[in-house]
Amino acid sequence: MLCYQVRCSDIIPLEITVPHDDVWVTVLTTEKERENYILFGGAQETSLTIPSHMSMELKEHYMNALEHIRYMSAAPSREIKKGERIAMWELPIPAGHYKVTCEVEGVSDNSSIALELVDAKGGDLQEKKHSFSLRKGIQQIEYVFTKPFSPYQNHLIFNGVEGKSRIVSFKLVPDYHKIFDDFDTWRTHGVRPKWITRFAE
Repeated sequence: MLCYQVRCSDIIPLEITVPHDDVWVTVLTTEKERENYILFGGAQETSLTIPSHMSMELKEHYMNALEHIRYMSAAPSREIKKGERIAMWELPIPAGHYKVTCEVEGVSDNSSIALELVDAKGGDLQEKKHSFSLRKGIQQIEYVFTKPFSPYQNHLIFNGVEGKSRIVSFKLVPDYHKIFDDFDTWRTHGVRPKWITRFAE
């Protein structure tokens, strides 16, 4: 039983029964929240509201604010050897463009690692693995990907390809610039972004 407080005087009880597996519950309290949920692939509806135009000044203001948001990050400081496969926590990720910025250390000569995003439930997520060659010492790499809404639960996987390296830290954030550019193209040319869908085509 879940209880969600709408106002101080209103409590709406929600009873959710799950016969197997698990579910994510999102309570939408405004029409705008509902529109955003649908926009980023959270429903099968075909009627979508195209995001309104934003002035350059307001867009820059939003971008500056978004740069300070900590979406998802960790500092595992963990070594990874050739043949090892390390799965980070389950990540709930809606549709959109994303980038993972990692600080990694090449511990041995000619080491390399690969990053990939996989369905936490073992389904077929069509996001390709990307490999990175590392020099000795600490450096930064960036892994980018685009996904539909489903699968919602994902694992970020670090694969040891050659030698030995260390995952110092990483952060995952939406690629706001690409998302804004897609919305601009949608408004001006009528081309809906392919990632705005519940399932991959």
